[in-house]
Amino acid sequence: MTSIGSFETVALFDSCGGTGITCFYDDGFVYNLVKDATYIMRMGQVSGFTTDSSFDIQAFESLPNDEYVDRETLTITTANYLETSVDVRRVTESIDTSCETPGNTNLDAWYEFEMPVDGNVRVTGIGGFTNITVYDSCGGTEISCFIDDGFFYNLSESQNYTMGLVWFKCSQTR
Repeated sequence: MTSIGSFETVALFDSCGGTGITCFYDDGFVYNLVKDATYIMRMGQVSGFTTDSSFDIQAFESLPNDEYVDRETLTITTANYLETSVDVRRVTESIDTSCETPGNTNLDAWYEFEMPVDGNVRVTGIGGFTNITVYDSCGGTEISCFIDDGFFYNLSESQNYTMGLVWFKCSQTR
């Protein structure tokens, strides 16, 4: 939901008993809602700051590679960069890595690749609030992670690796 003022709150409840799902100030996302379910939304304003109000609301289908087990295969080479994009509005949180602060909401998308040579992988074009982590594909053991652009070193040819991209979501508390 966007175009919500900083003195407005949104609260979302299920329609079976009115159990609270989430609430936030200003613009925000609500994750893991179920198709064909009915939800109740409450808009509120801080007294003394009440004005006419409007907002935008849109639904987004979950990303197919939003979970570790549903990772997307990337084919990387030594000849060219592979450009990949993600609609971050479609991701949710799965697990925390060593690059993340526990307790923060860290939204992630998952990929896998086979290393074409013995050597390194460089990842660029990553924003400052994004981290990337590489795991071995045998047991999901974290090999390395970094924030922003960086390298993964000493990877082995023909070895499969799993990679998670994580976007930090600021908490909206008052």
